Amino acid sequence: MSAEINHDNGDNLPPPEPEPKELPRPLRSQIFLNKITWVIAFVTGAVLVFTIVYAWAVALSGNPNSLTHLVPGSESTTLRILNALAQTSAFLLTTLCASTLEVLVWATASSPAGITMPSLLAISPSTGMMGLFKLLFWEGKDLHLLWVGKRFQANLST
Repeated sequence: MSAEINHDNGDNLPPPEPEPKELPRPLRSQIFLNKITWVIAFVTGAVLVFTIVYAWAVALSGNPNSLTHLVPGSESTTLRILNALAQTSAFLLTTLCASTLEVLVWATASSPAGITMPSLLAISPSTGMMGLFKLLFWEGKDLHLLWVGKRFQANLST
């Protein structure tokens, strides 16, 4: 009597089940991906509107109207508040411009007709002077040398 041996599977175990294929995740919306930029935009808008309303109330403080209750009685306090609001508005506008331009750079870089890697590195603020120097010797026909020159010029003028 001979024992039957399964030559396909020496352990006589059932064949392994195929692993289920993982479905690709759907892309997130641009609003969700750039939520920090949107938050900065709304906060900047609110602070800017409040600054304008407060400055208008200060300008009209001689006339009795509904906005005069915003203005404190002391001129120095009024100027301090107006200065703080103006400085905050300027800071938030600068942050909003930087955040918006960062979104624009990455959108341009990831598009099919986007910019090349040397150009992206040349315009990136995180690329230091040594990185810019190394980009001068990057081979290839590209406009990155223009961006490197502009960055060198900007760094030397400050």
